[in-house]
Amino acid sequence: MRGFAITVGLVLILIGILGCIPQVTPNHLLFNAVKINWAVNFLYLLSGLIGVVVGLFTYLGTRLYFEILGIVYAIWAILGFVYQQLPIFGIIANNMGTTWLNVVIAVTALILGFGSTYKTVK
Repeated sequence: MRGFAITVGLVLILIGILGCIPQVTPNHLLFNAVKINWAVNFLYLLSGLIGVVVGLFTYLGTRLYFEILGIVYAIWAILGFVYQQLPIFGIIANNMGTTWLNVVIAVTALILGFGSTYKTVK
């Protein structure tokens, strides 16, 4: 489980870093699909960094990380469907590519967080 947190964290950090490279994001589109700006990059970097740090230390913290990450990204995805092509709260870049990426992250995190059967530290 801790390995999953570190892996997911590193992937989110990679997405955040790639979003900062203009040659990789023509027209502010990562992979020609995910609309990005400084706020989106910051959110991916922050959530990835937290995942790596938590994954290095504790299993129960990792479960809590995935539960919170899943809820936050689910809310972000729902807001993405509501705002559609407009920036969320006028700040966070948004399009359907970003929204569907957040849906995948949310579902994965919710399954890893709430689907775990391991409840106590051995």
